[in-house]
Amino acid sequence: SHLAEEVVQGVVALLDTEDSAGVNAWHGGCLALAELARRGLLLPMNLPRVVPLISRALVLDVRRGAVSTGSHVRDAACYVCWA
Repeated sequence: SHLAEEVVQGVVALLDTEDSAGVNAWHGGCLALAELARRGLLLPMNLPRVVPLISRALVLDVRRGAVSTGSHVRDAACYVCWA
């Protein structure tokens, strides 16, 4: 449980910045949170910090030229919600 808390803190610190983290960081962060939630290790006390990040991830859309990326991040955010 203590290690899970460290992972949550690390993910929140990575994603909760003014500089938008790269889509790969968002993807990995969401997957880590989803696995913690699935195993019952994402504790209710962490939800106020995590839910706003997942809300951002659910609508993440990054334009790269004529192409839009972020569907894998949105899928990972859905996995967090499911878990």
